[in-house]
Order: sequence, then C-alpha cells, then structure tokens
Amino acid sequence: MTDLEVVNRALTFIGVAPIGSLNDNTQTARVMAALLPDTKRVVLNEFPWSFAMRIDPLVASSSPAPAGYSYAFEYPAGALNVQRVYDATGFRGVAEYRVIGNVIGANVPSGTVEYTAFVEDVSSWPRQIAECLTTRLASDAATALTGSMQVSMGLLEKYMALARVASQTSVVEENVPPARVTDYVQARK
Repeated sequence: MTDLEVVNRALTFIGVAPIGSLNDNTQTARVMAALLPDTKRVVLNEFPWSFAMRIDPLVASSSPAPAGYSYAFEYPAGALNVQRVYDATGFRGVAEYRVIGNVIGANVPSGTVEYTAFVEDVSSWPRQIAECLTTRLASDAATALTGSMQVSMGLLEKYMALARVASQTSVVEENVPPARVTDYVQARK
C-alpha cells in the first residue's frame, strides 16, 4: 500500500470522498497529510512489530552516564523506542538499562540495542499492520472531517481489536532458544 492508498481507504471508512494526492489544496488532503506521519509513529509504538525491529551495536555517548549507570550510549537514530539492551559478553544476556533523554544508561561496556525503527514506507509493512494504520488514521481524522465523535470512537475500538490480533501474529515470528544455563539453574538440579 502507498500512503495515498492508506489515506483513501481511511477516508472510505469515514464516508469522505477519496483525494487525488496528499498535496491537494483541500481541507481533506491537508488534514490527512498532517495526521499520517504521527499516526504511523503511534501504530509502530503500540507493539514491538517484528518488521520494524532493528538490532545495532551500542555507540558510546559523550554525555555523562545517567545516575546509577556506568556507561552512556547514544539513542539510535530513527528509533521510536528501545526494547532491550544486550550485553556483548553473553548469549542474549539482557542488560539493565534506562533511557534518559537521548542517552541510554547501562552497566555494560559494550553490546547491542534492540529498538523499534520508524519505517515510513507503508509498502514494506505487513498487510495486517497496514490495515491497523488505516483504521487508526480513519479514527484520528473522523472528528475533524465528519464532526462525529461516535464514528471516531467506533473506529478506535476496531483499531484496538485489529492491533491485538496483529500483535499476536507478530509475536510468533521469533524462535528464542532457552535461557542460558546459570549457576542458579545448575544448583536446582
């Protein structure tokens, strides 16, 4: 789907005529063009969608480490939120971390950061998640374009149901090996 296809599908949901371009000089095009980028961010932030996940090396920051942490790392460019920080010394060793402003504080000297990236191109989104975007965009635009809060709320409920189902599908796209053996596990045997 293109941005224009997403917008026109959303307009269909609320009973408003489709537009020819997001650059049209109409109220409808202006409202939809203004809402679309932030609505994409909202949908991407709802869940750690597998298609938007990235894992990159931590990059040391020149900023001081936040209180309680020994190291400071840069927040990844294009990240919407950080999901995990992994210690470089262990297999999937999840490190304690905290994001303060644009700095990630952690007690590991190196590792990787897993985050949700802003994926602007909707054509690379799974169809099910693009449908979530379309429904959320229709909900966001409904009051401004139709004056009906009821239509907006109905579409928001539909969006939440679609996002719940889509998140369940996205969750199964990972095969996580069992946690590494620890002294605690060995002692329990």
